[in-house]
Formats: sequence, C-alpha cells, structure tokens
Amino acid sequence: MLSQAVLDLLKMYLGKEGGYTETLLTYPDPEIDLGTKILYLQRAVLQERRIFLRSLDLLCNRSATNLELLRALLAINDICHNNEIEYYGRKTAHRHFFGAVDPDIKTKAVEVCNEARETIRSIIAELQKEDVEMVCLQTEARKMREVDIVKRESWRALLGFPEEDRIETSATGSFFDQRRKSVYKGKPKGEESQLHRLLRTLPIIGIPTFRFY
Repeated sequence: MLSQAVLDLLKMYLGKEGGYTETLLTYPDPEIDLGTKILYLQRAVLQERRIFLRSLDLLCNRSATNLELLRALLAINDICHNNEIEYYGRKTAHRHFFGAVDPDIKTKAVEVCNEARETIRSIIAELQKEDVEMVCLQTEARKMREVDIVKRESWRALLGFPEEDRIETSATGSFFDQRRKSVYKGKPKGEESQLHRLLRTLPIIGIPTFRFY
C-alpha cells in the first residue's frame, strides 16, 4: 500500500493542477491543441520509453525551444513506467521522485505505476468530456500531420541524454538501413538469399515508416 506521502507527491507531479501535467495542459502553442495534448498523455501512459522518445521527436519544434513541454511529458512517461533515468548517476524514476519519502519505494513499483497511469487516464477522461467531437477531430488531424513531420532529435542532447539515446536516425542512415547492414554483415560475396534480395529492393526512407501510435 502506498503511503499518503507518496500519493501526495503523485498528485503534485501528475494531477491536473500538478507540475508536469499542468505544464502540458497550459502550454501556450496554437499548434499543440487539446487533442494533441490528450494524444501525448495517452502515449505517455501506453508507450515504453524508447518508443515514446520517438513520439517526442515529432513534437520538438524547429528551434527546439519547447524543452519545457518535452521535459514535462518525459517525466510523466518516466513515472508511469519507472524508467531508468540519469540524475547524478543512474536510478529508477520512482527512486528519484519518491525515494526521499519512502526508502522502500523500489518494492512498490507496480503500485506506483498503476496509480500514476490511473491518475493520467482520469484526467484524459475529464478533458475529453469538454468536447468529444472536437477532441477526436484534433487527435486524428495530429496523427495525419505527423506523417509529414520531420523528426527532430536535437532536444535529447539539450536535455543531457546519454550518447546512446541521442541519435537514432539520420537522413541516410535509418533504422531500416541499419538492419540491412546487420543482415549483410559477413555474407560471402556472390551469395544472396531471397530475404537479402527482398531487402535490397525496398527503398531506404527512414524511421517515419516505423512510426508507432
């Protein structure tokens, strides 16, 4: 059972009038409407960390000036999934956010994750009631726009991510291209399997092909 101190901190971090969720909901950007905010709250709850980072790459603006927004969403995802984070050494998100009030917080990861996700889901349900049709239209419109949005990863370095989390794609070195290289590595010249021939005929178009929703 979670202590009242942990529950109070959860409310402070994730409540509608709490730090991170409030930062998202009050963020003043006409391109990030209510439907987009709800979509990203849903992704924060559902997507594991690496996939969620790719989603945030789509939200980063051209000059990477919306770091406050990205940091808030990242924190929500960290708490909902108890991700490992870098802050004066590696530690779990729960230890970082709640360890000061509960030394045994590592034994309550499932409870904290469930409580965090339920908190966000309740907020989503409340927000959707404001105008169900409008929210649905905005959410679908955002998904359609993302097909043509260039993924920007510059924010990762600006927030001090470790090197392995900073760059996943490039204009010519996509995830798919990397998979190709690993497939071809060590293959004797002149021998080409049916799988190799298939891979060779497919276009190299970068990570947006593998976008997750």
